Amino acid sequence: MGTFHDRMAEDLQIRGLSPHTQRAYLRCMRRFVGYFRRPPNLLGAEHIRQYQLYLTRERKISWSAFNQHVAALKFFYRVTLQKK
Repeated sequence: MGTFHDRMAEDLQIRGLSPHTQRAYLRCMRRFVGYFRRPPNLLGAEHIRQYQLYLTRERKISWSAFNQHVAALKFFYRVTLQKK
């Protein structure tokens, strides 16, 4: 994630999120990017949907973990990349 990681980390600090939440969001984004092995700015809504299906169908993560991933993705795309 490189530059995007650094930028997101700064944005998380600016927003005053707790250190635990910052680490969790960055971890979620690393996993998302690792799943597709492409820069996150090249991934869109359909990729996010595919990843959500992967989390629920294959990884069978808990609802709270799923929500954390969704929140991290929202933060990254809305705040860091300034996209809707």
